[in-house]
Amino acid sequence: MSYGVRQSLRLFSCLIFVPLFGLIYVRALASLLLPWLEVEWLEMFSYLPPHFILILAMISLVPLAILKVRRLAMSLVLAALLAYTLDGDHSLSRLIQPNKALALDQQERTAKFSIMALNAQCYTKGFRQVHQFIQEQKPDLVFMSENCSHRHPATMSSDYIWPSPEASTTILSRLPMIAYHDIDLPSPRISLTRHNQVERLDELPPRQFAHATVLVQDQPVHAISLRFIAGRAPSHSPLDKIAWGRRLFRYQKQELHFVLQYISQLEGPVVLGGDLNAPPGSLPIKRLTQRLRDASLSHHLFGGFTFRNDVLATMRLDFLLYSDGIESLQSRILPVKISDHYPLLGEFKRL
Repeated sequence: MSYGVRQSLRLFSCLIFVPLFGLIYVRALASLLLPWLEVEWLEMFSYLPPHFILILAMISLVPLAILKVRRLAMSLVLAALLAYTLDGDHSLSRLIQPNKALALDQQERTAKFSIMALNAQCYTKGFRQVHQFIQEQKPDLVFMSENCSHRHPATMSSDYIWPSPEASTTILSRLPMIAYHDIDLPSPRISLTRHNQVERLDELPPRQFAHATVLVQDQPVHAISLRFIAGRAPSHSPLDKIAWGRRLFRYQKQELHFVLQYISQLEGPVVLGGDLNAPPGSLPIKRLTQRLRDASLSHHLFGGFTFRNDVLATMRLDFLLYSDGIESLQSRILPVKISDHYPLLGEFKRL
């Protein structure tokens, strides 16, 4: 290959890959700086899953190797590895200090309880299928989101208390419940299934999350079912989607600050979970896991994927988080296709 042809290919390659290179470098920058800086554009880039960035960097190695641009190739891979190391969905500490198997006595077993985080996707797979699955698994608590149904709770088994069956984000419980509240969030209740009109957002009622106080071995536990805002842009226009993404990001940030302040005022142990519409390493998950522990990473080296498209699962958006006073005994993803999210099931112990 002549020098002129190689230079032309390099120029063409740079023009094609500049946006890709920018994504990789900026995501690494966000991983480095976000713990200390609050910069909106870096916070928005934190939503790019680091495993996507790592895959893109590895793919770019092929054309860069052909063009013999080794330094650029190495810098891309190092930046992607840095982002994945700092913000990837993994728990490297488990390699050093793996969890020990727990031997529970009878009293400790009575302090156990299970929670399922379940996005119902407005029952696109059928109301009966979703609730039959709940009956089969029999979790003590169900943190349900996208509950777009007005069916009466009598359609469910009498095993469950369902104090707010019409709320989009709600809780079902087999445990004694001493209090339940639907808490308003500082964000509008946008449509989950239709394109949203920006000029009408101020007319919409507020979104909410569910807060139940349940008894585990006669001791109270705060259970919070949460779904951060997400919804369709006003149109398919790329500019509309970008503007809508920025708006959703700002709403999520407001919701995050509200939720963090809310749980800081609670006395006693807290479990929080649901479809958080934010991947590991993003600003909301970083801030929440500064206060609460991630049940998935308490037991697994990698968090796994809970959100799937029509082909395969691609990222983790569903979480079960817990505070002091609670111990996580088990966490697993249930690969059942009753939604576009896989349910997450965790077992906990009240200390």
